[in-house]
Amino acid sequence: MRYLLLVVALHRLLLQEIARVTSSIMSPLSRVAVDYFKRNHPERGGRAVVLASGILISTASFMLHAAIPGGKVGYHVFLVMMQLVGGTMTYPVIDGLTLGFLEETKEGRDSYGKERLYGKIPRTLHGSFFKYYPVHV
Repeated sequence: MRYLLLVVALHRLLLQEIARVTSSIMSPLSRVAVDYFKRNHPERGGRAVVLASGILISTASFMLHAAIPGGKVGYHVFLVMMQLVGGTMTYPVIDGLTLGFLEETKEGRDSYGKERLYGKIPRTLHGSFFKYYPVHV
């Protein structure tokens, strides 16, 4: 039993480190991707392409967990990394959309913290109900 608890603790630590590294790499890269699509393909919209691709990557990798046979931990770790890549791609885009919305409604950038708080409340509730989700980023 102790061995199993040790393996689970090491696995969780590994996933948390993967989450930190992935988010620190992908966040700046997603901003570069938005700028690239805005400059070179303005008809597609930079934010829309990056947001849609991030959602597609994270959703597909989440759904593929069911297709992997038991005992293939490496595949699950790879899919968790892809989930993190897709999710991290969307964060800067959502921040930009929030700031654009606040400026359009004349609330200004001062209300940005309030909007972020309203987004964290559902995420906290989700984390408290679904504690066994592989990685909490």
